[in-house]
Amino acid sequence: MNKANDTTSEVLLNLIEEAVIVVGRDLVIQEWNAGASRMFGWSQDEATGMSIEHLHASDVSMGLAYRARIVAEKGGRWNGEIPFSSKGGSVGLCEAVILPLDDGRVLASIRDVTLRHRQIEEISEERQLLRTIVDGIPDVLFLKDSEGRHILRNRAEREISGVPDEAVLGKRVTEIGMPHEIAEAYFADDMRVLSTGEPVLNREEPYQLGKSESGWFLTNKHPIFDAAGKVVGLVGIARDITEQKRASNELNETRLRLSQHLDNSLLAVAEMDCDSRITRWNERAIEMFGWTENEAIGRTPQELGALHPEEMASVNAVFGRLVSGEESHNTSQNRNLTKDRRVIHCRWFNSVLRNAKGEIGSFLTMAEDVTSTVDALEKLRASDRLLKTLIDATNTGYVMLDEQGCILATSDKYLQFFGFATSADIIGHTARQLVSEKYLPQFYAEFARLLREGSARNVELELVGANGTVAPFEINAKTELTGEGLRVHIFCRDITVRRRALDERNAIERKMQETQKLESLGVLAGGIAHDFNNLLTGILGNASLAAMDSEPDSKIHRYLEQIEKASLRAADLCKQMLAYSGKGRFVVQKHDLNALLLDTVNLLQISISKRASLIYDLAEETLIVIADATQLRQVTMNLVINASEALSESGGSIQISSGVASLDSVLLAGIKSAPETRAGKFVWFEVADTGSGMSAEVMEKIFDPFFTTKFTGRGLGLAAVLGIVRSHGGAMQVTSTVAQGTRFRIYLPCADSEVDHHPLAVSQTPWKSEGRVLVVDDEETVRIISARIFESVGLTPVLASDGRDALKKFDADPSIILVLLDLTMPHMDGEETFRELRRMRPGIKVLLMSGFNEQEAMSRFASQGLAGFVQKPFNVAQLSAHVREVLG
Repeated sequence: MNKANDTTSEVLLNLIEEAVIVVGRDLVIQEWNAGASRMFGWSQDEATGMSIEHLHASDVSMGLAYRARIVAEKGGRWNGEIPFSSKGGSVGLCEAVILPLDDGRVLASIRDVTLRHRQIEEISEERQLLRTIVDGIPDVLFLKDSEGRHILRNRAEREISGVPDEAVLGKRVTEIGMPHEIAEAYFADDMRVLSTGEPVLNREEPYQLGKSESGWFLTNKHPIFDAAGKVVGLVGIARDITEQKRASNELNETRLRLSQHLDNSLLAVAEMDCDSRITRWNERAIEMFGWTENEAIGRTPQELGALHPEEMASVNAVFGRLVSGEESHNTSQNRNLTKDRRVIHCRWFNSVLRNAKGEIGSFLTMAEDVTSTVDALEKLRASDRLLKTLIDATNTGYVMLDEQGCILATSDKYLQFFGFATSADIIGHTARQLVSEKYLPQFYAEFARLLREGSARNVELELVGANGTVAPFEINAKTELTGEGLRVHIFCRDITVRRRALDERNAIERKMQETQKLESLGVLAGGIAHDFNNLLTGILGNASLAAMDSEPDSKIHRYLEQIEKASLRAADLCKQMLAYSGKGRFVVQKHDLNALLLDTVNLLQISISKRASLIYDLAEETLIVIADATQLRQVTMNLVINASEALSESGGSIQISSGVASLDSVLLAGIKSAPETRAGKFVWFEVADTGSGMSAEVMEKIFDPFFTTKFTGRGLGLAAVLGIVRSHGGAMQVTSTVAQGTRFRIYLPCADSEVDHHPLAVSQTPWKSEGRVLVVDDEETVRIISARIFESVGLTPVLASDGRDALKKFDADPSIILVLLDLTMPHMDGEETFRELRRMRPGIKVLLMSGFNEQEAMSRFASQGLAGFVQKPFNVAQLSAHVREVLG
């Protein structure tokens, strides 16, 4: 029976993890379990009969033998940490409990704590380094407990707020003197995170410093959980986005957005049972790997396909050590595959979760972060990992230098940009090797100031990438004096997107200003032309009526002819103004662009300088364009004559070219085009000279009405040319170099099919009719002259001053056979009046009149049965011809 008990005791003794040693009063080892063999290296047979003094470290007075002798002689219990020596001579630190036994012997229970002490020392050093790094982060960072009280804040938070730690730590945000409304909003977010366990992400919050300084933070707050899953606090990161928000608001006004988002979220977490089947899969894991919770739960990582084929062996080895009990937690770094088969590199932190019996219940694995559920040491390490994660989450690259600028350490951010695969590849290089030559003087000056003052904020430098790519970076840095010398911690952020957004905003603003100027001038020109056309209608109509009643050989008839000629010249000026405003009247047909150019330039041979040499470089294929031939001839004549006048006395060349091109939205944005011009296929013609060219100052003004560089000049000039091009839905590109020449290129929408041929039939046969005609125009002069012209051909006019008046008179007079309707009127415009007239009497014939573009006017009445269009100003013959065509 006693022998069985002894056997059982021995088995139990060998199952104990710690070393258990029993020695006699002479300090000779009598009992030695398996744990002692694992710890000290001697087998049970070797140790039995050996003096415990063999376990001494260098200091005998502090060894196990000394403590065992004291307990044997005086009794009582002793426990503490003492050094020891193993069989191989290695020295370590152990935690021992020594007890006297009833028979005079002494029992020692010993645990090796060498590794724990070493880890604590290493973690303490790492934590100090991480705290230094966190203080170097330019963004505000803070930790709060479960009741919302501050427990940690970084240097940026202290500097921005201007409030020392003693006035903040241990207090809620509502207790530190912050404006009430802002503090309450901050506190509400704190309580939401702490009560729900859900993060608050990308919150734009106002801040107020003192009485005048204010701005905006972009804040992220994340809950911190303990081992039981209870929220024990929160961590927050806030970035000052005052300038970005102001820039974003400006971009919104120019239809652009600039937004910056921080990637601050909890790491991917997966829990697996003993069969490696996933039992837990959080939101970050869904985001990182792509599989939903329903797709992941119940399946192994191998079944999901999340493990890279080349990493299978290493991953199995890592988890094999956990399953075997060799390790309770470990870390690994390996490649993984996402649902869409992308390869990603993950840093995994793996732990064993045991039940109350000490049995393995499940495995917890986290990417880049871990919350310890084992003991205080694991919690400390989890806190340190959280700090490291926060650095990565700020979307910032980190580099540590010595005082000579040599790189000692770096994060993985931007390594690919500089052409390095890992951090180890860049260590040993100097920071100046990464700076563009243009910015080297600034780098040297800033680095010297950094060493002198200890910090640098928001310094912008251009760095050079692996392929010579230059990109702007924003630099923040601080120095730290360590036992190994001065260390420089640098945080850099790629601001290419921000720079590009600002450049695009400035370009768009310039484009909008130019467009608004042209549109404003166009509106002015169109308005003047419209009103002037109404006046000319009265002058031209009355003159033509008077001419009909006068003798052809009389002086009065000749005077009237001069009035008509002057009116027609004034009408031509109106056409130029309407062309500039984009509302001119075009006779649009399909034309062969090359043929039109040749005909026009040939006519100019006698008008251009004799010293000019004409060169043709026209496309071989037929270029079909839908356009007004007269207007395009006007454009060509204007450009060719300008080119001729730009040549020096010694002569030069004028080249006429044509071709086909495709313009996208980017190219259209860089040249002068109508706002409605769309990307697509265009035909183009170009007039280039070798003359004097233009300076940048002149180039900015050439499209202003009445601007000229000639000694004498008048008219709209290139402004009218631009108006004609824009009215055709085209674009215009100008390049010029002083003393080298100027090049004008006109783009017009390309048309398919053949050239139109429309023979013009003209009849001079006198014509009379009868009936009642309704004349609708808000200008009295136009009404009166139209009435007189109708009376001259036998028709009876009924006059209306606007659309409302017209509808009343039309409804009261069913004998009206024709309506002459103005397009632009107050109260009720021509389009609305036309619809009401056709509703009241569907068969009524309506002639539309306007001083604006016929195509623009007629397009608004497409498929509505409009009888025709009369262009203002008109004379008796013109209006009579249109009426005759309608009435027959």
